[in-house]
Amino acid sequence: EMIVDDIEMIVDDIERIVVDI
Repeated sequence: EMIVDDIEMIVDDIERIVVDI
């Protein structure tokens, strides 16, 4: 299953949001 890939994508999105703040 590609659950790990989904988590990595979500983590990348979160890191971008944190950097924007």
